[in-house]
Amino acid sequence: MRPVLLVHVFVYALVYAILLLLMPRMERTLLLEARQQLQVYEAAQNFRDLYENVLKASLLATLWPFLSCAPSVVFVGLGCFSMSCFAVACRTDAARTIYAANKLYWHRVAQLHRLRTPTLYGVCDEHGVLRLYDADSKAGVRKPLRGMYGCGVYRDTLASFTRTCQPNELFQEEICDERGMACCYRVCTLNTGRRCRTVSIFCFSPKTSSIPSGLWFDLCAYGKRLAALHAEQLPWAPLVGWDIMCDRRGPVLLEGNLGGLFGGCDPTKWVNCDAARHWREEVRRSFHSDYYAERLEAAEKAGRLLDSRRANQRSRGTSPSVRPAPMPPIKSQTCRGAALKA
Repeated sequence: MRPVLLVHVFVYALVYAILLLLMPRMERTLLLEARQQLQVYEAAQNFRDLYENVLKASLLATLWPFLSCAPSVVFVGLGCFSMSCFAVACRTDAARTIYAANKLYWHRVAQLHRLRTPTLYGVCDEHGVLRLYDADSKAGVRKPLRGMYGCGVYRDTLASFTRTCQPNELFQEEICDERGMACCYRVCTLNTGRRCRTVSIFCFSPKTSSIPSGLWFDLCAYGKRLAALHAEQLPWAPLVGWDIMCDRRGPVLLEGNLGGLFGGCDPTKWVNCDAARHWREEVRRSFHSDYYAERLEAAEKAGRLLDSRRANQRSRGTSPSVRPAPMPPIKSQTCRGAALKA
């Protein structure tokens, strides 16, 4: 039994090595750097607490060369393309990728670009300091600042949140549609050397899998605004999956996810083979040409230029033309939950 097992392991290792040499340079480079990417992912979100993710990552690493030879629709549908895009973001700028995992980052970005987000009632930061922005609110949704898959998200009251909040938690408005349902939709935008555009729209809620026609057109129009935001604010990230909910007033942006997954229960329903192949080729070409690094450098240069203009305007006594709206806290105190934990 043992010699047969050793033969199987040897054959697998040999085929793996051959396929690794035949892989496109982008996938091969990202696979060899997988440990660094997982370190960034672990720092960005609660990857360590979700043990099934470690198993998924191990399976992807062992199957990646084989999946790379599969049709593009399989590569995209199984999440390999999303992980490739996330790896490109980590490789281009790990610090920004970690920062973008914080839900407050997306709240500030949306506020700066005049996109609606759920009203923020309170935040308990990593130091255990609680800041309340609306002391009159009663009910809402409580969630971790860095989280995934909806873990740790549940309804709560502001009084309960104030008493029991832990570091790295927030409390915000609950969004429901006209039927009183909390349906979540995902709009994926892809930024390549050609342009930034919407490539996928689907329902992320487990209760329904269809999108009403009227809402579909609203999400398409909203996706154009998100694509422009993606190109301007996240030039180092190839793929962003935007989580959106809708109420009577229209779409509400919850957050963005770098490398957000496509599809739903049946990814092939939303992705066709030709589109998947074009997406892979575009990201590969952009990777080879250092497109994301160049866009990031251009964005940083433009930011420094804007800062110098603001400094000149302040020295002249004039107000800057662009200024993010501040969010002064109403009240600050130390979280009791943090004190108990310490």
